[in-house]
Amino acid sequence: MAFTFKSESIISLALILSAWAWQAMSVRMLREPTIAEQHQQWVVKYVWTYEDPLEKAKCQAIFAQNLRFIEDFKRVLQTILSSYGCRGGYPDNAFKFIIQNQGIISQNTYAYHGMDRICNATKAAEHTVRIKGFAYVPPGEDELMKAVAQQTVVVIIAASGRVFQSYRHGVFNGDCSSQLDHVVVVVWYGKSEDGINFWKIRNSWGVAWGEGGYMRIQRGGGSSKGMCGLSSEASYPIA
Repeated sequence: MAFTFKSESIISLALILSAWAWQAMSVRMLREPTIAEQHQQWVVKYVWTYEDPLEKAKCQAIFAQNLRFIEDFKRVLQTILSSYGCRGGYPDNAFKFIIQNQGIISQNTYAYHGMDRICNATKAAEHTVRIKGFAYVPPGEDELMKAVAQQTVVVIIAASGRVFQSYRHGVFNGDCSSQLDHVVVVVWYGKSEDGINFWKIRNSWGVAWGEGGYMRIQRGGGSSKGMCGLSSEASYPIA
């Protein structure tokens, strides 16, 4: 099965949004700083200077657009009552965000840099991936197989066990935690060289974890919910 760009982008955002932790807002001052004052604070922070007043005015206008975009983005996420900040969230809320936001940008268009930067409002508006809705997969490994045969599927899994977190290679069939607490993507299923049926899942912990960021986890282990509850709660986007 080909792993399409569209499903890759949508599911990547689902993983990111499901895991995002929003810090609590600090106590507001009696008077909110103006956009001009906030821009000046940014200028001082990054030791930026303007020789031309027109250039400063233009940059301040862009800064204002960035602030509005960021506030709108936060507002949409914060209105999702079933998201739990540092305690995680649910994939369907990510899908709802994509629909409400009328699409998302791709990683290639606007990459994550891991540092404080001013939002590029122009790039942020380039919604290259859109979805019409999403669907839930009925519980059970048979139903999950049917869904994965058509597209990649987002699942919630019990992943806080030490053995799971330290997984390196092979077909995992070991210690699972008791609570569904992490989101991964099921990309395919198969059988190992020694005859063990497995699901292939993609994690969000980087390529240093597991088999290049992936795990093979036992399929058909006897539990109606699948190994580590993998087939309990599954969903996928509809383009």
